Amino acid sequence: MKATGPANGKRKTLSAIGALDGIDHAVLAEDFEGPTLADESPLYYKPTAEQEAGSLRFQADEVRHGRSTIALSVNEVATEAPLDSERAELWERRRVRLPFGTGAWYAFSMKLAEPIPRDDGRYVVAQWKREIPRGLPGLQSPYLAFRLYRGHLYATVDTDLVEAAGAENQTATIWRRPKDRQMRALVAAPPDADLAGAGAYQECRTGLRVIPRDSPFPAADSGWIDYVVYVRPDPGGAGHIEIFANGGHVASVFGPVGHADLGPTQYFKFGPYRHTNKGVWTVFYDRFRRGPSCASVTTEVTCPF
Repeated sequence: MKATGPANGKRKTLSAIGALDGIDHAVLAEDFEGPTLADESPLYYKPTAEQEAGSLRFQADEVRHGRSTIALSVNEVATEAPLDSERAELWERRRVRLPFGTGAWYAFSMKLAEPIPRDDGRYVVAQWKREIPRGLPGLQSPYLAFRLYRGHLYATVDTDLVEAAGAENQTATIWRRPKDRQMRALVAAPPDADLAGAGAYQECRTGLRVIPRDSPFPAADSGWIDYVVYVRPDPGGAGHIEIFANGGHVASVFGPVGHADLGPTQYFKFGPYRHTNKGVWTVFYDRFRRGPSCASVTTEVTCPF
């Protein structure tokens, strides 16, 4: 598989791009047609102890596009040193990561397999993060994450803990987390989602603005969901996020997004992640894209810019 995109009027394969300024203009693609993730794929399954609790397989029973898709599963495991969490995530390869603060568009399809977890544990299905340099404790949360709580999908934005005031309308509902020097905003959820136990989202005084658009965030049991997301992190206040799902515009977010004083790059990863739990949890993913413009990753939404 080749992933190509415009650069200086020409098209380049990823293998021909060595500098980050070239990667900025590339369109990454992975269609999960199998039977394995090729070396030239922009994604890889990172070998860590937590990932050993997971598995991936290409399958043709639940497919959104093409002939096959990928099933990522986390499994109940018993080890002498119990794991804190279990993951089965695909990461952007280091060679295609973007400089932190770069605005980029993402598109991917996702379906949660039954049984969908409906307990109050911690579950994440997609996350955008800033690189954490070696030697730091690694507590910085993803600056954008799609999460699951009691069977409800929802989206959060994390940034550094600040004392900032904002107008009451169109501000984010935030959960202050002083122990981690962070705050987390609830930016999208289905209308009927009961997230009372997902965090202490009680304050509405922050410089982060969340503008609900004309479509709700999809329900976890609604089948295949086609996401299109624009993300530009900036802890200084110029951050910008747009979330689309199944062709509808869900939300816009403006203001501080992400964490200061970390590494120079940003990356995206997706797949089931949970605190250690019982049973098997599987999520299907299909047709991943990352590009410099909305039109470079999708034809299914009306692009705002």
